[in-house]
Amino acid sequence: MEDSPLSDLSFFKFPELTGHTVTNIVALFFLLALVVIATVIVQRRLQRRYNLKERREAFEHAADEGRLPAHVREIMERLLKLSPHRDPFDLFRDAEAFEQAVQQFYDSDPEADFQAVASMRRVFHLNVMNPNLTLVSTRQLLADLPVRVIAKVGDETLDLYCALQDVNEAFLLIDVPEEEDIRSMLRESPRTQLIFWREHDGETVFDVRLEFAPASGITLIRAAHAFRSAEASQRTDFRLTVDFPLTYVYIEREKLGKVRAGGPHVDLVKEEGRLIDLSYGGAAFTAPMALEPEGFAQLRFTIHDDPVHMMLEVLDRDRAEDGTWIHRGRFRGMSQDAKNRIYRYLSREQVVRLREKEAFRKKSGE
Repeated sequence: MEDSPLSDLSFFKFPELTGHTVTNIVALFFLLALVVIATVIVQRRLQRRYNLKERREAFEHAADEGRLPAHVREIMERLLKLSPHRDPFDLFRDAEAFEQAVQQFYDSDPEADFQAVASMRRVFHLNVMNPNLTLVSTRQLLADLPVRVIAKVGDETLDLYCALQDVNEAFLLIDVPEEEDIRSMLRESPRTQLIFWREHDGETVFDVRLEFAPASGITLIRAAHAFRSAEASQRTDFRLTVDFPLTYVYIEREKLGKVRAGGPHVDLVKEEGRLIDLSYGGAAFTAPMALEPEGFAQLRFTIHDDPVHMMLEVLDRDRAEDGTWIHRGRFRGMSQDAKNRIYRYLSREQVVRLREKEAFRKKSGE
């Protein structure tokens, strides 16, 4: 009688845990990890290629000779010659190259066909609402979008929330509140910063010069188009002027390493202050005493009666006119709950201030 196959169960035994076995197991998991990573990379590349193919097909469909007027196609060819690209699709994907070519086109031809370029923007979605395009020029903005205008006169700063009345290929029209003191300040300091914020790349700053142009009894405020300010646009956080009471606990960086369970007691600074500036990545607050930069402050304040706790690394400080100190810094280790509250507040508050055309005026050090 033959033995049953189950009479010898040695096949099901795990091998002895030798060094060679451990090496094989580690190598197996390493290979599995490589396969997973390679699969993800290949899938992403295929997805990007598929998306690019879809966009090219949509472009070719829109650029078909039967749909695009002859004079617009002629302008498109002229822009192509002013760019480093040889394919219109590549040009329209490269916002920097396209906007530079448009500017050269206008500079070289005082009688340039503005409407042809404007129709290209509409047909091929060459504006700020296209998430695939980098925001590089104010010509990409659209009417009714919210913007901030920041002007400085001496030691006073005007932080103004307003909207764009109109955007064409020649200039911007900005909807500024009718208060005469605001308009007087802008007349006195026409060189301002215009800031536009969008979620996936933060704020973009443009240095513009305002012009007060009277027309039929109305004073319109317009500005010539400008490219983004490379230096100012390194700031990626949308900053909102606020005024919240807060408490904070501060510790200097060098003392942080001395905090140990059962170790020597380390004195902490515990005070009250006010939150005056809030963004997606940082904040500014006032304190009765100067805090050393590079230290950490645990901030506690409320937004719509909801408590918010977050750690701020202090980066710099300035003396205010009232004797207090203004400290600016970036958030560290922000919890997801605190992040959600901050993000919701900032996005909603921007809309409210735009609707109310709210302006903030503050002097240096405040």
